[in-house]
Amino acid sequence: LRWLGIISYSLYLVHWPVMSVLTSDRTGFDGLPYAAIIVAASLVIALALHRLVERPLRRLRTTPVATLVAGGTAGAVLTVLSMAAL
Repeated sequence: LRWLGIISYSLYLVHWPVMSVLTSDRTGFDGLPYAAIIVAASLVIALALHRLVERPLRRLRTTPVATLVAGGTAGAVLTVLSMAAL
């Protein structure tokens, strides 16, 4: 359970996209096998997200100004991309 708690935020982020992509129509499974596929895929992706993104970002040491600049830049880029997608 401790391990699940450690990756819980990553799991929270990935469970819905996994459920949206791996529908029962696409997988050909239904019921308990379908639920097992969703849980397994969500756990694997959440673990990868935690190890490859979350952990390195938590260990990153930057100045507050660099953090604000990076956050502002990321927000601006995401805003432009979301507007372009419309």
